Amino acid sequence: MNILKSWRTKVLIHVLLVSTLTMLVFILINVTAQRAQVKRLSRQKIDLLTTAVDRATAVAMVDGKMEEVQSIVESLAVHPDVRRIRILGPDGRVAVSSDRGEIGSKTTEYLPSLAVAEATTGEATLEVDGILHELRVIPNRPRCYSCHESSREVNGYLEVDIDTAPSIRFLASALWRSVLLGFAVALVMAVAIARLMERLVHRPVIELRQKMELARGGDFGHSVDVPRDDEIGSLTASYNVLVAELKRAEQELRESHMRDLQRAEQLATLGELATGLAHEIKNPLSGIKGALEVIEAEMPLDGYREIMKEVMLQIGRINDTVNDLLTYARPREPQRSLQEINSLAETLIKFFENKVRGKNILLEFAPGDIPQVKVDPEQIRQVLLNLLLNSTQAIDGGGRIRVQTGYTYGGAVTLAVSDNGKGISAGHLQNIFRPFYTTKAQGTGLGLSISRGIIEKHGGRISVESAEGKGTTVTIHLPAVESAAEERGDAGR
Repeated sequence: MNILKSWRTKVLIHVLLVSTLTMLVFILINVTAQRAQVKRLSRQKIDLLTTAVDRATAVAMVDGKMEEVQSIVESLAVHPDVRRIRILGPDGRVAVSSDRGEIGSKTTEYLPSLAVAEATTGEATLEVDGILHELRVIPNRPRCYSCHESSREVNGYLEVDIDTAPSIRFLASALWRSVLLGFAVALVMAVAIARLMERLVHRPVIELRQKMELARGGDFGHSVDVPRDDEIGSLTASYNVLVAELKRAEQELRESHMRDLQRAEQLATLGELATGLAHEIKNPLSGIKGALEVIEAEMPLDGYREIMKEVMLQIGRINDTVNDLLTYARPREPQRSLQEINSLAETLIKFFENKVRGKNILLEFAPGDIPQVKVDPEQIRQVLLNLLLNSTQAIDGGGRIRVQTGYTYGGAVTLAVSDNGKGISAGHLQNIFRPFYTTKAQGTGLGLSISRGIIEKHGGRISVESAEGKGTTVTIHLPAVESAAEERGDAGR
């Protein structure tokens, strides 16, 4: 099995994807919150530090002790996050700085921010390349008038710079630790889920598949244990029910097959017996009939002629029954050849018209445009003659018999015999093809059974539609010759 198609691989991939996406969303939210927290803490720190520097240097600056101010600034600048502390004059010149090298130099980079600080709240904060700068105005207070003119509003500016890079690096380190921890947790979850599904799903499914392979091979004697009350347990229970039903069906099929074999053997034996018995009856019957014909021809039978006629009629019936029995017990294989069904039917109908002349029966023939069929002509005539005889017997006091041929685009030639006789009741209709089943006083009950056998040997089928009091239609379906059927199919398109 392709590992990528395995359900376990799919589950693991889904778990890892969901875990990874969840972790990434969590990390993104967490990083955003922590970055904001770092900035907030840095601003608080720089505010506190600026206030501390302002207060610590205020007294020394009033007294003009600039060296003391310088020392205070340098001592406060030793904090790891403090990048620089300096005091600027009103013109931007550096008066005091934690970096002594820039004392006396003039800076203009913060002049816009200084102007903002001076004009608004007295403070300005800006961040450049990870360095947080806070600028605070040093106002000219009354205590400063000894050193500065009272008309001046601003004595200078205090600048404190905080480096946020260490906090950002710590945040990045924490981020990577979170990522690694998240991946580790996702991996542990995936492995745990895989082990759990291996035990709860994969093993039962493998066992179920093995038992199904045995069942597919015809071995229905193996069921699967159902130790659980969940979906897998329900599936296993359904499989056990299915196997039990298949086993029962197989047993019934085997028993039915054995019964069919026994019945076939019995029928074969009965067929041989019927054949022998028919010959034993037919031969003496022929002798009796011949003797009666001699008696009838050579002896005066004026007073017994009607009796003799009835005897000959009954002998004919017995002979017909014996012939039907021989045909049923020893069916002949069809000798097929290409035939025109319309021609066969028309010839037989013309012959049959003489038989029904004087019985007030109208014979109709409606030939269709049909292809040739490969059939045994004698057997098809036998079937059609039997159907015509049945229709004649079903019509009481006159009626109509219609023979119609047609073609279905499923590839079958149809031959239908319809009458408007008394019809067949639903109770009798389901038994009409059973051997020796008849509702007629003079019938053998073998005609339709023999006819169906002949049609089925030709690869066709026979169907009957009937309603009591409305008549009967018997339809024969015969397969058309393939080339002819294809030609008709092309012509119809």
